[in-house]
Parts: sequence; C-alpha cells; structure tokens
Amino acid sequence: MHNCKIVFIFTFYFQLYLILYFLICIYSFLGDCFSNIFLTPIEVGVNLKNGYNGDISAKDAGRIGGNMVKKMIQKAESQMLNK
Repeated sequence: MHNCKIVFIFTFYFQLYLILYFLICIYSFLGDCFSNIFLTPIEVGVNLKNGYNGDISAKDAGRIGGNMVKKMIQKAESQMLNK
C-alpha cells in the first residue's frame, strides 16, 4: 500500500515539474511578447473590465485569442529568421 502512495506522489510532483518547466520554456521563448499580448483587447476593440469578464461574447473572445496567436506566431517567425 505504501508503494502505491509513493508512486502516486512521485508521479504527481514529476508532472507538476514538467508543467512548470514547460511554462518557463514558453515564457523564455516568447520573452517580452507577453507584455504586448495584453494590449490585444484594446487593439481589436473589446472593452475588458477589471475582474470577471466571462460575459463577453464568443466572437469577442475569439478575436482576442486569434490576435494573441497571430502575435505569438509573428514573434516566433522573427526569432527564427534572426537565427
């Protein structure tokens, strides 16, 4: 019984480590792109308020997400061209 708990705990912490490592890799890859991503709602004309924004339409959420992905792809392409 104790072996199952040890394996479970090890697996849980290993998965947590992998997730954190993945997030750090993404952050270091994108660099300062994150600061520009948060300008996206203003750029596409969606007014977000402080706190809960779950009441925005799917169309507006898609416009924000699409613009964020577009910026990330542009950043990755420019980094690939500079190498």
